[in-house]
Amino acid sequence: MPNKTKIVVAFILLLLGFIVFANNGVRYNIYVLLLSYAIITLSTFQVFSNKGLPFSLHKITNLFFFFFIGLAPVLQFKKDVFFMGVNGRLSDKDFIFGNIIFLSILVVYTFFYHFFIKGKDKGLPIKNKFKFYSGDYSNKLIFSISLLSVIALFLFFDFNFEAIFSRKNFKIQSDQHNKSILSIINVFRCVPLLMLLFYKFKGKKNLALELTLLALIIISNFPIGIPRYKVAVTFLPLCLVYFKPFFKKEYFTYFFIAGFMVVFPYLHHFRYNSKILVNPLDMNMFTGLHFDSYQNSLNIITNNIITYGEQLKGVVLFFIPKQIWLNKPIGSSYVLANTLDYDGFSNVAIGFFAEGFINFGFLGILLFVLILAKLNAYLDARFWMSVKSKSYFTILYLIVLPFEFFILRGSLKAPFANLCGYLFFTVIVYLLLRKVALTKI
Repeated sequence: MPNKTKIVVAFILLLLGFIVFANNGVRYNIYVLLLSYAIITLSTFQVFSNKGLPFSLHKITNLFFFFFIGLAPVLQFKKDVFFMGVNGRLSDKDFIFGNIIFLSILVVYTFFYHFFIKGKDKGLPIKNKFKFYSGDYSNKLIFSISLLSVIALFLFFDFNFEAIFSRKNFKIQSDQHNKSILSIINVFRCVPLLMLLFYKFKGKKNLALELTLLALIIISNFPIGIPRYKVAVTFLPLCLVYFKPFFKKEYFTYFFIAGFMVVFPYLHHFRYNSKILVNPLDMNMFTGLHFDSYQNSLNIITNNIITYGEQLKGVVLFFIPKQIWLNKPIGSSYVLANTLDYDGFSNVAIGFFAEGFINFGFLGILLFVLILAKLNAYLDARFWMSVKSKSYFTILYLIVLPFEFFILRGSLKAPFANLCGYLFFTVIVYLLLRKVALTKI
């Protein structure tokens, strides 16, 4: 770790030490605070330690732990903020128990990630199964597919610009349209982004086309007209493509933290309150409902809610409609709400590791940790060893990268279904472009 980075890490930990240990709330338990600070410290070191990988799924995982498992829960504890009704309130012992579990998860994940990636980060060749077709793709086809996807979006919403460019009427949109079709249309918004990525890697260079594609991306994915996670899914890959400094040093980490602290709160406040400015140092955001993942996950564990694979079955077979599968499992968040007799807003976040518990208990947590460590290590190693090669795996990786943060936050079903939709469209677009290119030979 370079000296400058060590200074940054020391400053962050010192600042957070004051925030965590200050006796300025309703509740105070030194054991809760120490365990939370241990999670913050370990995740911070992991975010800044691996200079060989300027950005990675491993960093995304540790950034999630930093914000959602370390910082947010301790602020909620001190202010005595709880979610899911009176039955969802956590005691001091619950927080200590939860912090021990999540600190153990982070330690086990970190160990196995480095174990799995060991040997892969030494420049060993990996057989490339994702090579691009060697020829260039048709710019006309790239433009045509992008334009048609945007036209289809406008037709679906009957040219209702407010429905496309604003989330204020999202509930009305959901009530007026079949939710399954609405989900497909929202995934369909990714097509212009995919076309731009394919153009950047294999298309014939054309500035007018490139600017047009960027405009179509913004039109179909207007930042205050889509969920905030899709803002990240859409614009983070673009930043990685256009901002080359992200491929060295710690620029990606600083950018991600700044975006998380400023851009996401801004989108929320502007969408609902029309606020122009947002305080980037406002810690109150961490006590809001958007950071409920830790408490909901811990409630799953402390209430010993286990469905023996039912929830996982519903996640994997998400594409089967309820009209066909009458006994299709409900989401994990609704299972928790029913258990706690909570009749309020039930579509809440259940973290990735709690999804492991709800399926197979503590064995499920270990299984999910090992799967995450293995996948992250494999995908990170493959990307950084083939980043300069002509491979559509690069596009797949850039799509997966922002999705991981929201899969970890939960609940698992919706982000997983959206990720599968994006990857499906990526493969379909590639096969279509390749087939058209081959017919010209």
